[in-house]
Amino acid sequence: YFGNLCYLYISLSYIQMLKTATPIITMIALVVARLETPSTKLICSVVLIAAGTAVTSVGELSFNWLGFLFMLLSQVADAIRL
Repeated sequence: YFGNLCYLYISLSYIQMLKTATPIITMIALVVARLETPSTKLICSVVLIAAGTAVTSVGELSFNWLGFLFMLLSQVADAIRL
């Protein structure tokens, strides 16, 4: 549901960039559920992904907080489903 709503507020290219953050959210959900114990290698990988996602978001011309929130909710729902 939220994944479709974000298309109304942010560009398709920006949605694709934000989707790269899904592994971060999935790892956080697994750690919170105590299904995964994060190793240094895993944490470093996730930090690199987060940094790359942040860099791509900085110059986004069509940034919209509501669209960003809907995309974040969509990713959280996807991570919990996994």
